Amino acid sequence: MTRSRPRESVVTIFALLLVLVACTGEDDSIRGKWELDSFVVDGTVVEVTEDTNTTGRPFFEFDEYVWGHAGCNNFGDNGDYEYVFEGGQLSFLEEIPKDAGQCVPDDLMAVERLFEEILWSNREITVDIDGDSMTWQVEKRILDFTRTD
Repeated sequence: MTRSRPRESVVTIFALLLVLVACTGEDDSIRGKWELDSFVVDGTVVEVTEDTNTTGRPFFEFDEYVWGHAGCNNFGDNGDYEYVFEGGQLSFLEEIPKDAGQCVPDDLMAVERLFEEILWSNREITVDIDGDSMTWQVEKRILDFTRTD
């Protein structure tokens, strides 16, 4: 009877786990709460600050489903809105509704309008995650987030 060595068994188990993760195709690195720090629209960088371009801290929270806050209104918090994050591409599988409240003055709606455009565009979002930093790119729009959970 031949006994396998413990080190070989550990390596085999680790290799099988890597294959299993690779076969699922989905990347869990996006899971968590991400606050928006800045965004770029038409080449202009805009820092996100309360009372300048939003009334509250905009964020996305990814778990099994997605929901968040657009700076004035919440979105997706009344249902199970699915997303797919695979190969550095993020897609929302359906239009994610938001609350109907309007912020005053209108300049506080800048982030809200940006989120609406992205959430309802049916475009894939290119995502780069590096530790606690996440960047989205959708055409000429770039959004920078920080993980806060």
